[in-house]
Amino acid sequence: MTQDIVRKNLLPTGGASVTYRGISYRGLFYTCELAVREQWFVKVRMEGRWKVQIAYDPRRLDIIYLCQNGGNQMEVCHLLPISGTFATSDWHSAMDYLAIHELEKQAADTRKIKAKGTTVCSNHDMQR
Repeated sequence: MTQDIVRKNLLPTGGASVTYRGISYRGLFYTCELAVREQWFVKVRMEGRWKVQIAYDPRRLDIIYLCQNGGNQMEVCHLLPISGTFATSDWHSAMDYLAIHELEKQAADTRKIKAKGTTVCSNHDMQR
C-alpha cells in the first residue's frame, strides 16, 4: 500500500448514504468523480438510497474519502455548494452548529404547537 492509503486508513470512519442530493454524511453533502461517472445520483432516484463507507479528517470537513476495496482505494469526495456554509469549518464546529440549529428548530416547533393549543382553547372558551 502507498503511504497515502495507509495514512487515510488511520482516519476515523463512518457510514454515509448515497442520496439524490449527494453523498450524505452527518447532514452534509459530497460528490466525487466516481459518483458522477457512474451516475449514482440518477440511479438513487430509481433504486433508492444505499450506504457507503467513508473516512474523514476531523480537522476539516471540505473533503471525505470514499473507502473502496476494503480500504485499498480511497476516492476523494468534495463538499457540495449546498453544504458550502461549512467549507472552512472543522467537524467539531459544524456538529455544534447543527446541534444548536436542531434545538432552535425544535423550540420553534414547540412554540407553534403551544400557540395552536392556546388558539384552540380560546376559541372553545368563546363558544361557551
